[in-house]
Amino acid sequence: MEQGFEHSQPQSVYRQKNRAILGLMIPLSLAMFAFSVYRFVTRPNEDVVFSIVWLINLANFSQMFLRNRLTMSPTGISVTMARSMATAWSNIERIQLVPLGYLMKREVPCLVLREPMPGKGWQRWLGVPDELKSRIIPIHPAVWDRMFTLEDELYSHLKANSVNGNELAVPLDFASISQRQTRFVWKIAGVMLGVFVLIAIIMILVMIRFR
Repeated sequence: MEQGFEHSQPQSVYRQKNRAILGLMIPLSLAMFAFSVYRFVTRPNEDVVFSIVWLINLANFSQMFLRNRLTMSPTGISVTMARSMATAWSNIERIQLVPLGYLMKREVPCLVLREPMPGKGWQRWLGVPDELKSRIIPIHPAVWDRMFTLEDELYSHLKANSVNGNELAVPLDFASISQRQTRFVWKIAGVMLGVFVLIAIIMILVMIRFR
């Protein structure tokens, strides 16, 4: 997070969408991981891949349920998704769609900062354009609950903190952006499901071959 930044009161906290489902997936992933470990202990060389898969799922669901959040206050905004990023409203220059990614680029609404955040060299792995490296905070509207409330509050803070009371940013259509991001997530999920099914088929064939 930005050095010296602290939220003031009151605060508005937006959590990961579909938290109830995420909450159910945590004990399910834990149970399946424990079962896979038991199978591996009682029958060596079996279920190693499944143990790893369920452990990764457990870590991922726990992260999204426990840590992922977007917080706004009169002081500024912070976003936690794997990493935490925060800045004061006065450091926000504009909001715009930024193309992110290498193999599969998609446009993501981002806060563009006037001054770069220190220690954000990891952004090079996101395919951030050179001129914006260390100067963006991705918003990902499709991720958060109460998206339209979030949109209204975000723009009210941006307008209130703009120079000379002018509009700081051209409002983006969060609804259409959310739909595009949701379609992108389903594409990724489809690819991952296909890979998972392929691995399962290969494992079954290997087990049949060497029995």
